[in-house]
Amino acid sequence: MKLVYKIILAIVVPTAIISVIFIYFIHNILYKEVEQRFLLNLETSTENYATLINVRLSNVAELANYTANKIEKLPNPGVSETNEMIIENIVYDSLVYGSAIFFDTTFLGDLRKSFLYAYREENEIKTVELNNNNNNYNQYFSKNQDWLTIPKNTKKGIWTSPYFDEGMSNTLMITYSAPFFVEGKFAGVTTVDVQIKDLKKLLLIKEQEIEGDYDPDLYIINTTDSLFIYSEREDIVGGFIYNEASSPKYSKENSISILDSVLMMKTGSGIVKDLTNEETFFAFYAPVNCANWMAINIISTSKTESYVNESINTVILYMSVFIGIIVALIYFASKIVTKPISKLSDLTVAISKGNYSKEIDIKRNDEIGTLANNFNHMINEVEKRESALQQSNTSLEKANIKLQNLDNAKNDFLQLISHEIRTPLNGIVGSTYFLDEMIVDPELKDFVEMLKESVDRLDHFSKMALNITQLQTMGDKLELSPIVVIDIIEKVIDELHEEANNKKLSVIIENNSTKQVLGDNESLQKSFYEIVKNGIEHSNENEKIIVNISDDGDKVAIAFTNKGNTIDPTKIDEINEPFILGKNHYDKSTGLGLAYVQLCLNIHKANMKIDSNKIATTFTLIFDAKS
Repeated sequence: MKLVYKIILAIVVPTAIISVIFIYFIHNILYKEVEQRFLLNLETSTENYATLINVRLSNVAELANYTANKIEKLPNPGVSETNEMIIENIVYDSLVYGSAIFFDTTFLGDLRKSFLYAYREENEIKTVELNNNNNNYNQYFSKNQDWLTIPKNTKKGIWTSPYFDEGMSNTLMITYSAPFFVEGKFAGVTTVDVQIKDLKKLLLIKEQEIEGDYDPDLYIINTTDSLFIYSEREDIVGGFIYNEASSPKYSKENSISILDSVLMMKTGSGIVKDLTNEETFFAFYAPVNCANWMAINIISTSKTESYVNESINTVILYMSVFIGIIVALIYFASKIVTKPISKLSDLTVAISKGNYSKEIDIKRNDEIGTLANNFNHMINEVEKRESALQQSNTSLEKANIKLQNLDNAKNDFLQLISHEIRTPLNGIVGSTYFLDEMIVDPELKDFVEMLKESVDRLDHFSKMALNITQLQTMGDKLELSPIVVIDIIEKVIDELHEEANNKKLSVIIENNSTKQVLGDNESLQKSFYEIVKNGIEHSNENEKIIVNISDDGDKVAIAFTNKGNTIDPTKIDEINEPFILGKNHYDKSTGLGLAYVQLCLNIHKANMKIDSNKIATTFTLIFDAKS
């Protein structure tokens, strides 16, 4: 089968099958997700409507409260001063249609039983003054005015239900009324009015911004008496429930059955059923706290399903088109690519047999053509490099043999010199200790001590040289096993107990580790021995050597700290190198001890950190903890 068809079968067909299955299953998932987002946006838009109204009405109400407080501080306000205050309220906020101050019979000033009112008319602000000597006053107040009676009885500010202000502004509006008091007694009210039509304009201006493309039906209802403040469904309620000719009463004739169900809801959202036609709706409401109103958003479940399905179908359509385009592109791209690839495949077979004389013949000015030219160039280069590689391999094999011989010679030399030193050294050691016991003269005694020290150092050198040689030779063959570090540390301290006592040193172990390390017991014990021995040699008398074992994540850290001779910071990098002689070396010897420690750490893939200051020196060995 040709490669192009294999590509179609291997990529396109599985992709198409998976896409169909994906679309089938994703539909339900998308439906739930889109529906949840849709309903969440509706709930948010309802809260935004409530917040918008609450903020605007709170600002308007604050004007009346401010004016009431201002009047309480004036002993006897006049007509011009009162008109100035109510006009300021209208000018301050564009939502305010009118403002008034009513002075009750309990007010003892000149304006007792007076009503001063200002309202907008086109581009002007008109004022009206009524008092108890005026027929209009008696006629206007012969009707029950909620904006006066309720604050007078409750002593609190309130927003009224919508009413038609007949005989004064002659418009449908709501009023916020704030009582004021003189010497603790009710003296009157200050009011601000908002036309229902201005409230409608405010909501319509913000409709697109708040609702987006969802377009639910919005209602604003007074929760105290179930009166409509605003209705978006003009086909049902005629725009607004109230007009100049209607009385402001919520009745069965002008009610909406779906809202009857919403008003009985005990939660902020849910599914309700229209009692007239059994249609179900999603309903959301949010309180307008400042006025005891409720903002309600209603949308039918069928409209919701239609919107959600439309959104999902759009997504699926785009996915289908996208998949179809990919299938077509794969097919045509594979046709373009597979033909020259077949030629390249035939040529690679010939090259694999060592035939570098053939070249691929593809004349194209695109990437495939460039690939063919580069492939031909590669054949020539491979042929040259293969020849050069054969020569290099021959040279490398010879060099490797020489290097192996040198390494073997080095190890043989170290073993030989260690053996040759130790054979006569044993006799020297015995003779030295024999002389030490025989000689009594103090001056000769000092020379013998110097001789013993030199012999001991030479003995230590021969041992460490042999140990390093063995570790270098057998290090990669060591079998690592789980080890409890503190067990080895305690053995080392027991071995060096006498040397520590000679300098009146105490060795303290602080074990805060619960983990093991993988290691070779013998080489680790020798390494710890060298570090503790160095610490003893370079500690001041009557000091402490502290060995701290702790866990640090997936690491085990062993810190050896001693106080005494410290290390020059510039020499820290040198002390691990073997055969560094001279007085500046930390252990004032051959340096093989710390070189052995570093070699052991390399085999265990561990690290050593050295810190030295004027007071103390710390060697910290860091191992991987056994998992």
